[in-house]
Order: sequence, then C-alpha cells, then structure tokens
Amino acid sequence: MGDAATQWTYWLFGLLYDLAKGVVPGFVACCIVFTAVLLPAAKYNARTISIKNLTIIIGKIVAKVLAAYAAGVIVLQVFRYSIPEAWTGIITLSAIVFVGWQISTDLFHRGIPKERRVGLRIMIQSIVLSWILVGIGYGISLVIP
Repeated sequence: MGDAATQWTYWLFGLLYDLAKGVVPGFVACCIVFTAVLLPAAKYNARTISIKNLTIIIGKIVAKVLAAYAAGVIVLQVFRYSIPEAWTGIITLSAIVFVGWQISTDLFHRGIPKERRVGLRIMIQSIVLSWILVGIGYGISLVIP
C-alpha cells in the first residue's frame, strides 16, 4: 500500500508542479491578452460604462471560460484522453458564443438593453480585430527573417 500511495503522491506533486510552472503563467497571460483584444470593441459598443469596469467585467468572464476549459483539459489528461483535432474548432466557437452571451448578460444587469446585442457585436469585432492583428504579425514575420 505504501508503494502505490507514494506513486500517487509523486504523480500529484508532479502535476501540481507542472501547473505552477507552465499553466498558471500561461493562464494569466491568456486572460490579459484576450481582455486586451476584447476591450476596444467593448468600449465602442458600451460607451456608457467606464473602461475600468469593462476591463473587470471582461477579465472576469474570460477567466471563467478559460478556467472551465483548463479544468476540462486537466480532467481529460487524468483519464489519459486527448481532445481530437476536429473538436478544437467546435470548442473555440462554443467558448466565443459563451463569452458573448456572458458579456451581454452582465451588461444587461448594468443597464444596457439586450436588444442592442452588445455581446454579439463585441465578439464579431474582436474576431475581426484578432484576424487583423494575426495578419499584421504574419506580414512582419515574412519581412523580418
């Protein structure tokens, strides 16, 4: 029994070390980047809310969605299962829809009517903005060897 418990303990501490070393800084960086990408579109569509409040709202929503995704990936890794490549697009699209829905709901509670479809506008504008940023980055990578 001691041998199995020792192996379990080593596995658990190894997982926690890997999380602290790579996942947590990556999680924080993703939250910051996604919030920065969503913020200009959010400020354009919800002009009555201050930029500080929008940053908090979007950061909180992005963190919730990324945490749910990370928890799902960790559970799948515990059971030694990986997500098929074909599912990544579906998972990304569902995350985008969920973030837009959460933004609309949160802004509705702050006085912006749902008929304006602010969450949908923010997500569409953010996707277009991210495509532009990726295109600029790709163009720069072609110029600079």
